[in-house]
Amino acid sequence: MKDYNFFNFSEALEELKAGQAVARHSWSDDEAFIFMQVPSKVPVSVIPNMTSVPEPVKKILIGREETLEYHDQIARVDNQTNITSYAISVEDVLAEDWYVYTE
Repeated sequence: MKDYNFFNFSEALEELKAGQAVARHSWSDDEAFIFMQVPSKVPVSVIPNMTSVPEPVKKILIGREETLEYHDQIARVDNQTNITSYAISVEDVLAEDWYVYTE
């Protein structure tokens, strides 16, 4: 059994900002965690090759002729390694069962 060092959301947010993966003990998926996406810039020349953007959206973005900037996103990874966006809930903010996720 893992030895957890639990903390509140304030500390979880600091861990996210430091690049750590964090999780809640109360989540039913014990392999799930969240992380903060590393800010990045995507040149217009890369947009046509992006597999995560639909073709009509690519046309819009290419037409703007601007570099894409990813920032301020928190993502959740589940036990099947699916990555989705994650919106923090009030329950998450008030929870005291956050921990740094490691395998």
